[in-house]
Amino acid sequence: MRVDELEVGMVPGGDTVRTNHRMAWLARAARVSSLLTVLALVAVVGAGVWAWRANASGKPAMDMNMRISAGAAAFPVTLAPVERGPVSGSVTYTGTVVPYVEEDVFPRVMGRIVAMPVYPGDAVKPGQIVARLDDVELGSRVQEAAAGSAAATANVAQMETDVVAARHGVAQMEREIAMAEAEVAAARDGITQMERELQMTEADAGYQEQVSARDERLFETGAVARQDVESARAMVTAARAKVAAARAKVSQMRAMATAAEAKLSAARARLERERAMEAGAGRKRDAMAAMATQSRAMQRTAEVVRDYVNIRASSGGYVVKRLVSPGVLVDPRMPILKIAQIDRVRLQANVGERDVASIKVGSSVRVTTTAREDSQLVAKVTSVFPFVDAGSRTAIVEAVVENSARRFLPGQYVTMDFVTGEQADVLTVPRSGVARMGGAARVWVVTDGRAEPRDVTTGLESADRVEIRAGLTGGERIVARGHEGLYARARVAEVKSTTPPSSAARPKEGGHAGH
Repeated sequence: MRVDELEVGMVPGGDTVRTNHRMAWLARAARVSSLLTVLALVAVVGAGVWAWRANASGKPAMDMNMRISAGAAAFPVTLAPVERGPVSGSVTYTGTVVPYVEEDVFPRVMGRIVAMPVYPGDAVKPGQIVARLDDVELGSRVQEAAAGSAAATANVAQMETDVVAARHGVAQMEREIAMAEAEVAAARDGITQMERELQMTEADAGYQEQVSARDERLFETGAVARQDVESARAMVTAARAKVAAARAKVSQMRAMATAAEAKLSAARARLERERAMEAGAGRKRDAMAAMATQSRAMQRTAEVVRDYVNIRASSGGYVVKRLVSPGVLVDPRMPILKIAQIDRVRLQANVGERDVASIKVGSSVRVTTTAREDSQLVAKVTSVFPFVDAGSRTAIVEAVVENSARRFLPGQYVTMDFVTGEQADVLTVPRSGVARMGGAARVWVVTDGRAEPRDVTTGLESADRVEIRAGLTGGERIVARGHEGLYARARVAEVKSTTPPSSAARPKEGGHAGH
C-alpha cells in the first residue's frame, strides 16, 4: 500500500476520502493518456505529409547534400568519358522464326488413305502427290457416268436419223406438191384450150346452121338443088357434134383440174405433217444432245472427283508433320499433312505499343540467333501489323528474309534489334551509366574524385550508347558502373573493368533492352 493511502486510512472517514482520491487520480491519468494519443496521431500525420511532399517533388527524402567525414572509404567505380559521335537508336526484342507460308493439306473427298509417300523433312513440289485414297467407289461412279454418256450419245444418233428421215419426207412432199401444182397448171391450160376449141366449134356450128338455112330458102325458090340442102344439113349436124365433143372435153379438163387441185391440197397437208415431224424430231434430237452433253459433263466430273483420290500439294515446301497415318478413313474436314515454305521465312517479334510508333516499314533490323551469336544479319522491316493485342499490349513487327541456306529454322528464337533513328554527331554516354527514377534520367559526373548527380535529357538509345541532348557539355567523365549507393559529393576511386562498361543484357522473350 502506498503512503498516501496509509495517511488517508488513519483519519476518520478514511474509506470515503481514499475512494475520492483514487477517482481523481484515475481522471488525471485518463487525461494524460488522451493527450499522448493525440500527440502520436499528430506525429504520424506530420510524417505522412512530409513523405508525400518529398515524393511529389520527385526528390529523395534523404539529404543528398550531406557530407561524409574525411575518413570515409571511396566507392570503387568504373569511369567513362562523355563522347561525341554517331548513335543509332534501337530497341531489342526476342522474335520467332515463322514459315513464309504454312499449309494444311486436306482431302477433297471422303476415303481411306492407302498410301502416304512423304515424311516430315521431305521436300515437295507444287502438284506433287503426297497421299492416295481408295478409288473403288469413285472408279465405279466414273464407269456409270461413262455408260450414261454412251447411251445418251446413241440416243442422239437415233434422233439424228429420225431428223434425216423427216427431212427426206419433207423433200418428197415438196416434190409431190411441185408435180401436183404442174398438173393443176396443165389442167387449167387444157381447160383454156378446150374452151377456145368449144368457142370455135360453136362458131362453126352457127355458120353451118346459117348456110343450111340459106340453102333451105334457096331450095324453096329452086335456086339450089336438094343435094346441096342435104349436104348443108349434114354439115350442121357434124358441127353440132363437134360442139358437143368440145363441151365434153372442157368438162373433162375441169374435172382433171379439180382432181389436180385436190391432190395439191393433200400434198400440202402431208408436207405440213412432214415438217411438223421434222420439227419434233429436231426437238427430240436437241433434247437428247443436251442430255448427252450433261452426261459427258457428269463423266468428266466423275473423272475429276476420282482424281481427288490423289491428294496433291498446292504449293512447294517441306513436310512439317504427318497428322494421320495410312489406313485412316478421312473426310474433307480433316487435315492430313502440314507443309511449310522455308526458302523464305518471316521473323516476327511482339513489340510493345510504346515502341511500335518508332518502327516503320523499311527500317533496319539486326538479327542474331542463339546458334550463331557472332554472326549478325541486317534485314528490313516488311510489315508492321496495324493492331495491338489487347492482352499483351504488343503489335507484331515482321521482317521477311531469304533462307535458302537454312540459316533460320521455324520455331527458332532470334534477337531482333530494330533501328528507331540515327544521329551523326551527338553527345553519348554508356548505357549503363544512365540511372532512371520516376521517368527522369540522371548521370553521376566525377570531378576531383567526387561524384555529383546531374539530371540529363536523353534521346536515341542503342544497345550500348545513349544520346544526351541536355545536361552535359562534352568534357565530363561519368560513372559507368558502380553508381548504385552513391550520394552527392561521395568520394570515388576508379577501377578497371574486365568487361565493357556498356554491354547490354540479352533481352528476354517478348521483352526489350532499350527504348
